[in-house]
Amino acid sequence: MIRAPFNFVPLADKVVFPQWGNLIFQDIPFSDGVSGEFCVNIKAQTPIFVRNGYVRDKDGNVDKNSDDFKSFSKMPDGVYYIPATSIKGELRHLLEILSFSKMQRIDNKRYSIRDVNNREYCDSMSYESIHCGWMSLKANGEIEIADHGIPYRISHKTIDEQLNADFCSLFGEGAKINDANRTAEFKYRKCHSDVHSTVYRFSDYKLYPNSTAVDKRIGVHFDSNGSIKGRIVFTGQPGNRKERRNGISASGKFFEFVFQETEKPRMFKFDTESELFKDFVFIYKDSTDWKYWRKKAQEQGLRIPVFFKVENDNIHSLGLSYLYKLPYDKRVKNYLREQHTKSDFDLSECIFGETTPSNSLRGRVQISNALCKEEYPFEISGGISPYMGSPKPSYYPIYLEQQGANGFLDDKAKFSTMMDKNGKLRGWKVYPARLKHQTLFDVDDNQRENTNPSMPLGAGSEFVFHVRFHNLRPIELGAILYATLLQKQSCHSLGFAKPFGYGVCKYDILEVKGFERNRIEEYIKTFVDYMESQVPNYSKSPQMKELFLMLNPNQTDRLKKGRELEYMELDEFVKCKQHTPKKSKNGEFLPLYSELLNPVEQKSLKSLQGVAVVTFFSGSIKKAKLQDSKDLSVKPLDMNNKKDKLKTGDIIEVEIIKNGKELRYLRKK
Repeated sequence: MIRAPFNFVPLADKVVFPQWGNLIFQDIPFSDGVSGEFCVNIKAQTPIFVRNGYVRDKDGNVDKNSDDFKSFSKMPDGVYYIPATSIKGELRHLLEILSFSKMQRIDNKRYSIRDVNNREYCDSMSYESIHCGWMSLKANGEIEIADHGIPYRISHKTIDEQLNADFCSLFGEGAKINDANRTAEFKYRKCHSDVHSTVYRFSDYKLYPNSTAVDKRIGVHFDSNGSIKGRIVFTGQPGNRKERRNGISASGKFFEFVFQETEKPRMFKFDTESELFKDFVFIYKDSTDWKYWRKKAQEQGLRIPVFFKVENDNIHSLGLSYLYKLPYDKRVKNYLREQHTKSDFDLSECIFGETTPSNSLRGRVQISNALCKEEYPFEISGGISPYMGSPKPSYYPIYLEQQGANGFLDDKAKFSTMMDKNGKLRGWKVYPARLKHQTLFDVDDNQRENTNPSMPLGAGSEFVFHVRFHNLRPIELGAILYATLLQKQSCHSLGFAKPFGYGVCKYDILEVKGFERNRIEEYIKTFVDYMESQVPNYSKSPQMKELFLMLNPNQTDRLKKGRELEYMELDEFVKCKQHTPKKSKNGEFLPLYSELLNPVEQKSLKSLQGVAVVTFFSGSIKKAKLQDSKDLSVKPLDMNNKKDKLKTGDIIEVEIIKNGKELRYLRKK
């Protein structure tokens, strides 16, 4: 089953735009504006880590084994602290969800797809459409690509016979292929040093002479008298080669490429600031092969072998392999709902400020660093070294809405990708809070250089920060207070290694200035009432349901078997995308968090009891609400018709009924 250590709050079609958004001025106060500050205590429920500032060398490298890198963030005097930016980012993220704000603060990149099981991708990468050539990086920032036409294929067996590369053994069935030996760089190292610059002669042949006209690929073999001159180009090895047996077709990569020498190739020119090159660099920024070729180009002046599509006499896209990562036509923000693209200020922008090409607004909330007031040692003296690999946003079974139920595609459905015009983003990404953290990490030897050594502070550590605000309307103050306190069972998540249960925290308000502490609940209610007026059934909406389930660490005990909060293995990502209903194999996608949980036993809900306090809500309406509860979804109890003589402030015993959403009066306490 598909699983991940995170999930999503569904993205709503509706965005709430406060009507006073265009009336905010720093020097003109609202008639009901409130200014002041409140002090917040953070208590870590699980170990917490926020990385210290560290120094890179001239090549941009970091010594991950240094104490500087592994240290918790600390002040010059050695006091540990959580930077204000970390706290502000987390609070704003929560407030954006709570206030149905726009999803605009996202990295607006153009992601890519490389999926041979996807029909649209394969149709886009047909034999005639993919050209090969050489890319030159000029000192002035200019890029040149020489078009050498459609590439030829050359088998591993032929290469082994001529160059003693031993590819058939290295990549054959049963051979171990890992990150260290699957790269193009590894293949070049297995051959002689001048293979980059050597021009060979070849003869051609049809690769599959008995196949249909669809397969037009042309192979070559070494021939000193051959009419074809070309250079051998290696690309990465995705997996093992399996030969044909027992009627099962052969599979796996068994061919490399030959770029034919051309006297006057067609030239394409652009520069490093072009969208084409920026997309290419973004897609391959973590690629070992791109780092290898870029270094060769800078140090030795070598040209970089590339594959590309040509449309309307221009390069449409390019990559480092034949079936390269194809950029989507649209960027991330193009998949947002219509209201999320408006320039109007939403509530989070009204409070925290925003700068856009057409408008700007200064924030009215400032957050301080959170200084550590009590630290506890981490349970492991050497710290942790997790590998933080994560599926990219282009992994559509997780990041895009899909048609199906219980995490499986409908029989007649197909996966929605960013190649679809109507593709929709899942929503706001949230790491569910949990009180168990991982301390042992099984990392492959070839991935150890990609781990992140860290020295967390232990559970129980406490920090204090201040929130200062100016001229906030009561609704806005209620929003920031709600994002801070949340509901009684809710927790925040801060810092590093959230996928492994780190950084789960509780926030408590210690003191306030500028307003009375006993009005905190009133301000929160003002915000919730406003949201109820803007979003029908706001408190019970799918967005609030999913958010508060994920913020409640006690919910993790309800996770169904096979739905654990963990990353999948690499081969599982591939299997989940296989959708062949005729073979009883439906594609899988990540369900909502609520769908990963076993149902709550109703008997336990009926037996719950608690205490409530009687109060006047407005005028003569007398009601009771749970004492010390921040769960605003529990309906207050009407006390006007009770026989017992009750006055404001009386404590009563109640039964919590109807799935924990209503109260039943029992007796005066």
